[in-house]
Amino acid sequence: MTEQDIMEVISEVNQRVANVEKERTAEQVTFRLAIKRLTRLIGQLGEDHAAEAELIQFAADSKDIDILKERLVQINSFGLRNIEEPRLFIDMDGTLAKFQTVDTLEKLYEKGYFYNLPPNENVVEAIRNIINNHPEKEVYILSAVLSDSKYAKAEKDAWLNKYLPEIDAEHRIYPPCGDSKLAYVPGGIRTTDFLLDDYTHNLILWEPPAKGIKLLNGINHTRGTWQGSMLRFDKKPEQLAADIVKVIEGAQMKDMRPQDKILHQEQKAPKL
Repeated sequence: MTEQDIMEVISEVNQRVANVEKERTAEQVTFRLAIKRLTRLIGQLGEDHAAEAELIQFAADSKDIDILKERLVQINSFGLRNIEEPRLFIDMDGTLAKFQTVDTLEKLYEKGYFYNLPPNENVVEAIRNIINNHPEKEVYILSAVLSDSKYAKAEKDAWLNKYLPEIDAEHRIYPPCGDSKLAYVPGGIRTTDFLLDDYTHNLILWEPPAKGIKLLNGINHTRGTWQGSMLRFDKKPEQLAADIVKVIEGAQMKDMRPQDKILHQEQKAPKL
């Protein structure tokens, strides 16, 4: 994140605080949004910015909107530079939601198709774990929709409201099918951006400069084209969350496909 990006975040929070002064009924929501942004900054500050981190933490702990406003003015005076927040972009179809085959294209346009997709529960819980325990990592939905469908976008929103409401509307991005997802990334794609997706084509387009993480969902990766990090969808949520964070922090991880792991275990089992 550049100095300009940091200043824009702080300006946005300042504006939110100003709005609260005009309408105190919105105070709690605004305060939570401000603290969420500031907490992400804390996660990115090194020892060289200990003073800034201390001010941000004090503002977060104060529980007082007026103190927060005062601290933001002080934080702004430091001129924070070259701080980039890691961002995690997540696909829905085949990643958060189970992939459902259809015998005709028309079924994709039917009311209820997207809303009724069952969740990959371990993946949903893993993302919730990251949101709750790693607030410095900003999480987005990046999922293509049929632009000529009456239901697709609304149903994906409803699906998220049901299964993963922690991701708010401003962090849900729905490019039209056929368009490059890169063109819809806020502020352009960065080296600290990560895409969790089950489709190799999307991942290949993502890097460089960013990094892709392929979700092995039990039916994909049949050609073995993708050579980057790969994580199984059937891990325990806590482990899957931890592994995603490890990749974001620089590790490379390559799980077996779920079906290959089962075969491997069967081959190792003792003969009776």
